[in-house]
Amino acid sequence: MVKSVSQYNTLTGTLTLQHPYPVGARVTAAVDVDLLSGTLERTDTQVGEWVNVIGYVQETEEEKERAGHRAQKRRVEKSASERKVVNVQAVMLWSAGAVKLGEYEKAVEMRKQMKTSSSSKLLEEVSI
Repeated sequence: MVKSVSQYNTLTGTLTLQHPYPVGARVTAAVDVDLLSGTLERTDTQVGEWVNVIGYVQETEEEKERAGHRAQKRRVEKSASERKVVNVQAVMLWSAGAVKLGEYEKAVEMRKQMKTSSSSKLLEEVSI
C-alpha cells in the first residue's frame, strides 16, 4: 500500500493514511506503528509524506458485528458518504520518496484495465 500521511497521533502510535484516488475514494488506513516506534524516522510521520507499509489488516469489532449482521440479513446498505477505515498493524514502514502522482494513478488505471480485459478474455475462452 502506498498512501500519504494525513495525521499522526503520538499518543496512540497511529498514522492515518489517505489518497483520494480514484475520485470519490472514501478509504482511510489507520496504521498502528507502535512496534516500529524505535525505527521510525521523523520524516516518516510528517503530514504529506508518502510511505510504503507492510502489515496485517485487522478486523474491527464493528466489522465483525456487520459481518454477522450481513449473514443474517444478506443485504447491507452503505451510505455513499460513509468512510471506510482499514486498520493495519505495521511490521515495516519506509518512505516512498518522491511519488509522481500522475504516473502512479495512470499505472493503477492500466492495471485495472488489464485485470478487466484478462477477466473478459478468460470468460470468452470458457464460453467457446
